[in-house]
Amino acid sequence: MRYVIIILLILICTMLTCGVLVQFPVLEAQADLLLIALVMMTAFEKRLSPVLFVAAGGLIIDSLFARGLGFYTVPYLVSGILLYAFFAGRNYNNALITAAASGVIWFIKEIISIILCILMGYRIGILNRILTVSLPGIAVEAVLGLISYLPYKWLYSFAFMQPQDDSEFAGLKRRWRRR
Repeated sequence: MRYVIIILLILICTMLTCGVLVQFPVLEAQADLLLIALVMMTAFEKRLSPVLFVAAGGLIIDSLFARGLGFYTVPYLVSGILLYAFFAGRNYNNALITAAASGVIWFIKEIISIILCILMGYRIGILNRILTVSLPGIAVEAVLGLISYLPYKWLYSFAFMQPQDDSEFAGLKRRWRRR
């Protein structure tokens, strides 16, 4: 049940980020619900699985909108791994910390995206992009992180959303050894 809800959540966030929120930029920055899902799920789970699910969402965006595979996936993957390193083993289930993490991860993702644009040969004004989109986007993403903290906290209050210490594969290994 947990994986079904996570996959549906990632698909909904991907569709809203790419289809709806593109039409309504706030302070010249596009809000990123997929990144918010990454921050919240990593904060509550403290596992690497949300990073992989969000990277799959980035792969969906790549297949629909990007010139090459990895343009959206790589920033989500790198920022997710950095976020996992920050939250792993720590008890940061605070709305302000997750909101701040949302803003910081947004900025890191934007810097990685700018680097990928340069490597792909796009001509962009780096300083203009950082000053007009990336920096105002930190506030937008932090506010979104603050707003979405309570719904994710409610979602992860259910027992079926809690990650199990014994993975599904461990049970398969035990059955295989018995044979």
